[in-house]
Amino acid sequence: MDRQNQTALAQLLCSRLCHDLISPVSAINSGLELLEESGAEFLDDALPLVGRSAEQSKHFLSFFRAAFGSGGAPADWKEQRSLAVNFLQFKKVSLVWDGCGQYESEPMGKELSRLIINLILLGAECLPSGGTLQMHLAALPEGLGLGLLAKGPKANFRDDLRAVMDLSYDINNLTARTVQAYYVMNLADQVNSTIEIIATEDDTIEIATLIAQ
Repeated sequence: MDRQNQTALAQLLCSRLCHDLISPVSAINSGLELLEESGAEFLDDALPLVGRSAEQSKHFLSFFRAAFGSGGAPADWKEQRSLAVNFLQFKKVSLVWDGCGQYESEPMGKELSRLIINLILLGAECLPSGGTLQMHLAALPEGLGLGLLAKGPKANFRDDLRAVMDLSYDINNLTARTVQAYYVMNLADQVNSTIEIIATEDDTIEIATLIAQ
């Protein structure tokens, strides 16, 4: 990727982050304005709003640092799962993580960690009305097998996301809504992995990958 495309990718990722963070940060501001204008009269209404929005901002920033930051990816499986659970609660998505026990005592490389975090974010994109993400990990002869099931009302892998799941995709056509899917494909390429997306007829999307060991 040349320097111009690298700059464009960074700009789009920043736009995506700002889009996701503007809502909780604005809610904090709204709560503080309510306190300033109304004082103690609306204290019971404003404080919970500020507190929950501050918590959401904190968990979003921690998750995005792990997903996109150069040094933020956790090398611990339990820490990664905690980051995902705390982030997804604000997306009305619950996480079920199976088959992790055999790996929890082993260190996790940053590339693998960042890929898994981004696959979880991609799975959440498939659940516009909330639902459940179910993660399956399995040690296979060929490497680490990972399956992510996204189940929920109106579960869907959007056509614009499917189009960019190809490293030959023209980066000039990327948007803030699609850049994360392209980023996932780059992460998978770094660990010699391919990603398969399977849509079923029962509001379920399956995201599968095999990470060579």
